[in-house]
Amino acid sequence: MKKLILLIVLTVVTLPQMSFADGEVLWESETIGGLNEVEVSPSGEVLYNTNDSIIQVRSIEDGRIVDEILFPNTTRLDHISITADGRYMAVSGQTKYVIIYDLQESKELKRITALVYLDSSFGYENRYETQKWLSSSISPDGKTVTGIVEGLDLSTNFI
Repeated sequence: MKKLILLIVLTVVTLPQMSFADGEVLWESETIGGLNEVEVSPSGEVLYNTNDSIIQVRSIEDGRIVDEILFPNTTRLDHISITADGRYMAVSGQTKYVIIYDLQESKELKRITALVYLDSSFGYENRYETQKWLSSSISPDGKTVTGIVEGLDLSTNFI
């Protein structure tokens, strides 16, 4: 027990002393309405930010918008997740979809709108039509999408 308390005390004492303020600010941006999420690409060359139903692609160097990805028939997008190789992106938010997008081919691959899962306590499959994704994430290898849907916490294989 004493070791655990010591670890907690060291963490509390050490972490506030860490500072990222010594780094150089590369750029500052104007106020961006509808901004909910920011994700840096694995290459570190661009960042993706949500802006309502649009994903803006910005240069890391100066923050200027270099591309926009429009997702029709969606409302506010809140979550971005990118695979380790930078190929696929999962996007979700105030919508009934998790959208899988191929960043290399610049095209939407699919929209996940329902989850089918095996309920082991009853021994049959359940189908759950999603209404709103609270969170979503794509695995680094791009084979699994995990999401939280109005109280459900499920994974699904997609590729």
